[in-house]
Amino acid sequence: MVKRILAFIMCAALCTGLVSCGDTETTFVDYTLTTDNYTIEITDWVFVSAQDDRHHINSPLIVFYYDVTSNNDSTKLLTQSAAWYLHFSASQNNSSLIDGYTYFSDSRDTKDEELQAGTTLSGYYAYVLVDTVSPVVLSAKTRSTDKSQEEIIGEITIDLSPLILKSAVSYATKRLEFMPYSRQGIITYLTDLGFTDEEAQYGADNCGADWYEEAAECAESYLEYMSFSRESLIDQLEFEGFTYEEAVYGAEANGL
Repeated sequence: MVKRILAFIMCAALCTGLVSCGDTETTFVDYTLTTDNYTIEITDWVFVSAQDDRHHINSPLIVFYYDVTSNNDSTKLLTQSAAWYLHFSASQNNSSLIDGYTYFSDSRDTKDEELQAGTTLSGYYAYVLVDTVSPVVLSAKTRSTDKSQEEIIGEITIDLSPLILKSAVSYATKRLEFMPYSRQGIITYLTDLGFTDEEAQYGADNCGADWYEEAAECAESYLEYMSFSRESLIDQLEFEGFTYEEAVYGAEANGL
């Protein structure tokens, strides 16, 4: 965490020096910002729950993923996060969102590197959400030595509702790759992460799980460590949130 904060401070200092160069022309079309020296292509954006263990600020985030491609040697002191910081900001209800970059660490994380001519580096940038209802507006801008002269050249308005539902499905899918769950177990897991009951149910119902097979896997994992009678195993699976029919299937799939 300390290293990331220090890196961000250095990034901000670097940006201050770089803006003196300015841009002769900057465009933002089809999620791609293009300058004379580099391009930034936005590849994805995701909702991160308040209780996600990749950060510790107890607030939900929106995270943008992008690729930066350098066109020439003038970018050799520029990093991925510096390039993003120079050109993008996010807001809700006309209020700027706080940077969450220094608090978030993604599994796709790669450290900031200096851009070299002809190379492409991937990065991400996070913002702390004020609420999970208001749309997020990502603004792309030119850069100038005079902040008042910076110009908004494009915006993306993001409706959080479908993004949150997509995230609930993603969390459920990834959790089921780790261990077997009942439908109710996944719903509880998602609500513990901060999703509403409706969002959690959507995640459970759209993650592609076969709850009968999940019951069979869960039963197998129990039988690896202790002995069960047929009835006691069925009871245990029901305790885990499986329906009676799913529990019976789980027991029978394991020879009981």
